[in-house]
Formats: sequence, C-alpha cells, structure tokens
Amino acid sequence: MFILLIIFYLIFIIYGIMIYNFNYNFNQKPRILPVEDNNVPVSVIIAVKNGEKSLPQIINCLKKQTFSGEVEYIIVDDQSTDNTKLIIKKIAEEDSRFKYVSSIVGNNELSFKKKALDAGINSAKFEWLLFTDVDCRPPIQWIEEMAEYFTENADYVIGMSKVIPTKSLVSQFQSIDFQMLMSATYAQTNKQKPWACTGQNQAYRKSLFQQINGFSLISKLLQGDDSIFMQVCKKAGAKVIAGFTEHPMIARTENSWNSFLKQRMRWAGDTQSMIFLCPEFFIASVITFLAHAGPFIIMTFMGFSFDSIGTFIVIKLSLEMILYESLNKTSLVTKKNEPMFLFWYLVYFPYIVLMGIMSFWSHKLFGWKK
Repeated sequence: MFILLIIFYLIFIIYGIMIYNFNYNFNQKPRILPVEDNNVPVSVIIAVKNGEKSLPQIINCLKKQTFSGEVEYIIVDDQSTDNTKLIIKKIAEEDSRFKYVSSIVGNNELSFKKKALDAGINSAKFEWLLFTDVDCRPPIQWIEEMAEYFTENADYVIGMSKVIPTKSLVSQFQSIDFQMLMSATYAQTNKQKPWACTGQNQAYRKSLFQQINGFSLISKLLQGDDSIFMQVCKKAGAKVIAGFTEHPMIARTENSWNSFLKQRMRWAGDTQSMIFLCPEFFIASVITFLAHAGPFIIMTFMGFSFDSIGTFIVIKLSLEMILYESLNKTSLVTKKNEPMFLFWYLVYFPYIVLMGIMSFWSHKLFGWKK
C-alpha cells in the first residue's frame, strides 16, 4: 500500500505542476497582438444537421455583425430531415451574403461533420475561414475581433468561448468547467505549445487546408475537426495562435446532465488519437485522469484518512482556485461564483473518471449530432 501512495503522490505532483504552468502562462502577455480594423475578407462556415430550431437565432446574430470587411456566410446542410434546407435557402434569397451548400458535394471519403465542412470549405471564396456551430450565439463583434488576428503571423487562430449559465445546476457546472478548459487552451497556446481548440470558435487559412489535403488524415474519426485537425496543421508547420477577444463566442448551455455528458463524451472520444499527434497532451490527459481516480483507488484499498487524501485535496483546491481567480479578471467569466466553483471542484473527481472510461465507447454511442 505504501508503494501505491508513492505513485499517487508522484502523479499528484505532476498534475500540480501542470496547473501551476497553466496559471503562469495564462497570465503572461500575449505573444501575438491583434491588429485593429483588420478588414481582411472572411468566409464564415457553419455545418448544420437538423438545426431548424437554432438557425433563426444564429442567422440573426450573423446579420448584426459589426465587421466592416467583406464577408460571406456559408451554411452547409448535412442532409437534414427537418426544415433546415428551407430556412437556409430563404435567407440566401433575402441576403446575398448567405450561401446554401449541401454536404452531398463534400469529399465522399469523409464522414460525419467533416464531410459537411469539406463541402463548405471548397465553396468558400476567401482565404480566411471562420467556424462556429449552429447552436452557438456569436456576439456582434465576433468576426471583427477574430479578424484582428488574421495576419501574416498566423495560419490557425484558436478563438475563445464561454457558457452563460442558466439557473440549472448542470449549466453552472458546465460554465465553470468551460472556463477552466479555456484557461488551459489559452495558456498552452500562449506558450506556443497548443494542445486543443474547439470548433465553436476557430479559424484557419483555406490554403492551409488544401496544403495538408483537408481532413484526409483524420477521415475516420468521429470528431477531429478541431483539436486533432489543429495538431495535424501544426505538424505541417502552421503558425497557431490564440485569439483572446473581448467578446468570446457564447456556447450552448446544457440544462440536463444527460445532454452535457453526451457532449463531453464526444469531445473525449478522440483523445486516444493524440498519442501520436501530441504526446504531451495525451500524457497530460492520462495524468489528469489518474490524479482524479487516485483518491477513489486509495479509499478502496486503505479507507479514507486525511494524511493520505486530505492534503492532496486541499493543495489541489488551492492551485485550481488561483487559476479560477485569474479567469475572473477576463471576459471568459460572466459572473464570479465561488460556491459553484467548490461544487465543480468536488464533482470534477467522479466526472473525470467517468469521462475517461466512457471515452473508449463514444465512437459507438454517438454520431456528430446525437
């Protein structure tokens, strides 16, 4: 049992160093500064599958954008069975900036969301491609602020997102969890060692997409159109930067544990692919899993004692609270909520263990919009 404790504390020390580094790099000045009023032409691409309920809202957000440069909105219908096609075609007739595309014209070797995105990318007429999801809500400054990073210093821009919580417990948990994920994302990118990004808010050059032959290297993965694709681009020499904007993308809030856990299982599903693309990220994921599974393992074999588990819990709480306080100084946080942070902290232990285990079956359980 003594050896088990030694292993557990070694894992904890590594995890603690990770959190410290996140906080340190998060608070460093950005390496790449935005260029104000950068009116480079932009193609916004959104893949939609059965999105009739969300389409009117995001179309309204796009119509109100403050960006003064040339822009086109390519909305790709991924063979929806509802009124998605009709809604897209109607706005395309009313506003010439909007364009209807069917995923049928995408690369037939691709599947899931990537085929729809491929169709949209091939239809884009501009070099810079900006992506989000139909259930997100772009602030009116979204394109304007992201375009400020579309310079010669960048090939791939990782945008920031946040969740504005409702009164539901799961939504508030999701909001804080997303804040912590974004802090790690920005910290690693600011360190020039990006680990992950999200399709809710990202951009890259069309020439970069063509250079690496699109999604061909990751064609069989369930997800892969954000973090894994970014790693493929990075290996090809792309300059990856973080776009820390004043008005982050507003991501969809989840109001049930079932929908929230399904979303996160999809996200975790391709983590295993990172072992070759970004070993450092894969190792960090394993360390995170073991650090949170450790207390359960210790209690199973030794029972609870403050000496074996309590010290770890207190130190870990202190490190993550410092990171949370750093976040509260930024636009990623809508409202400071320490009690909910403590709830997130406690629930995070079983949550991470569950995600780690279920990630092995996510490919069989979910499609890209299930």
